[in-house]
Amino acid sequence: MIKLEDENQKLKDDNNKLDDENQKLKDDNNKLEDENEKINDENEKINDENDKLQDENDDLKDKVEDLNNDNQDLAKVVEDLQDQNDDLKKQLDDLAEQKDDMIDEVQKAVDDMDKERADYKENLEELKDFLEKQKGRWTT
Repeated sequence: MIKLEDENQKLKDDNNKLDDENQKLKDDNNKLEDENEKINDENEKINDENDKLQDENDDLKDKVEDLNNDNQDLAKVVEDLQDQNDDLKKQLDDLAEQKDDMIDEVQKAVDDMDKERADYKENLEELKDFLEKQKGRWTT
C-alpha cells in the first residue's frame, strides 16, 4: 500500500507540476494575448495613419492633375499669344513696307513738284522776258 500511496503522491506531485505548467502556459498565453492586442491597436493606428496618408496622396494627385491641366491651358494661351505676336510682327513689317513705299511716293511727288516749280520758274522768266520785249515795242 505504501507503494500505491507513493505512486499516488507521485501522481499528485506530477499533477501539481502539470497544474503549475498549465498555469504558466495560461499566464504566457494571457501575456501573448495582451501583446497581440497591443500590436493590433498599433496596427489599427498605423492603418488609420496610412488611410490619412492615402487621402493626402489622393488630394495631392488631384492637385497635380489640376496643375497639369492649368499648365496645358497656359501652354495653349502662350501658343495663342505667340501666334498673335507673330501676326502683329507681320502686320508691323507690312506697315513698315507700306511706310517705305509711301515715303518713296511722297519723295517722288516732291521731286516732281520741284521739277514743275523749276519749269514754271523758267516759263515765268521767259514770259517776263517776252513781256519786257513786248513792252519795249509798245512804248516805241
